[in-house]
Amino acid sequence: MSAVLSPILGIIIDKFGKRVIFITSSSFLVALACFIAAILPYTTEPNYICLLPLIIVGFGYSIYASALWSCIPYIVPARTIGSAFGLATSIQAIGLVIAPLVVGALEHKTPNRYVNTFCFLGSLSLIGMLLNIWLYVDDIKNRGGVLNNVPSTIEDMMTSPPMDRRNLLNNPE
Repeated sequence: MSAVLSPILGIIIDKFGKRVIFITSSSFLVALACFIAAILPYTTEPNYICLLPLIIVGFGYSIYASALWSCIPYIVPARTIGSAFGLATSIQAIGLVIAPLVVGALEHKTPNRYVNTFCFLGSLSLIGMLLNIWLYVDDIKNRGGVLNNVPSTIEDMMTSPPMDRRNLLNNPE
């Protein structure tokens, strides 16, 4: 689903902006999917209602991938974009190392049930949603809402932050 939706959502986000709102909505969707999955009845019989949280997570992840990674060039100086992407990827990799350890410990305590795991993952998504709200307020307060804006020209779209490259060319260090 993400392979199909992410490019479409990327075009929509580039056209309308509002990146932080999209990121916050993706966190909400992932949390919602986790909590729905936690309350689904446990059964060994085929149960197609379990597809609902998977579809919701697919939408949430598609929004997240399209919106989050496109924010980085807007908030860091042009000369540090590679470092910023590397740092973001490293933080994500740390989460991918730690989360399975926590999930394993939770599953050890409650075998054959995933309620604790889904509640843990949903809680992480809610924490992410609160951090996204903080990002939204911080962006408006300290950067003039650059993550909500849509670049007006190709030059503005290719520079990061919009005035950084022009200042760098006029005043090289």
